[in-house]
Amino acid sequence: IIESEMRQSFRLQADYRITKSLTVGLQSGYRFLKSDPHPSKNAYGYITYYQIPGLDINFTLSGTYLKSNYLNSKILGVNIERDFSKGKFHAEIGYRYIDYTLPESYLNTVQNIGELNVYWQFSKSMSFSVNFEGTFEKQDKYNIIYLQLRKRF
Repeated sequence: IIESEMRQSFRLQADYRITKSLTVGLQSGYRFLKSDPHPSKNAYGYITYYQIPGLDINFTLSGTYLKSNYLNSKILGVNIERDFSKGKFHAEIGYRYIDYTLPESYLNTVQNIGELNVYWQFSKSMSFSVNFEGTFEKQDKYNIIYLQLRKRF
């Protein structure tokens, strides 16, 4: 006989459009096993201002808190995006501050992450995108770049 224990979770989410240009959202989660003395908890919130007058950009501030058996983290982010040509050319820039703590070892890592994303639909069936992410820690730097050429049939 094999007995297995299933992970259980609860999630609560609410998004509210305050005005045509302003939306806020909150999300919370709780995951656990009966045998685990430390359940996972997380909370996420954001506020987005759409189509800022004069700049024609969307601006989002966000924050996440996570506490689990193996990782605790705080993430703060800001994101700015703009559509330049009715969905045919889109650009986005973002920044995240992440503070990780590993409770078992008391190891703390701080990361600063910047990202830049560009999308260009240059014909009815062809598009190209570039996604760059740079991660900067006290001693290390990581960079990722994705290039995508897409053909629709």
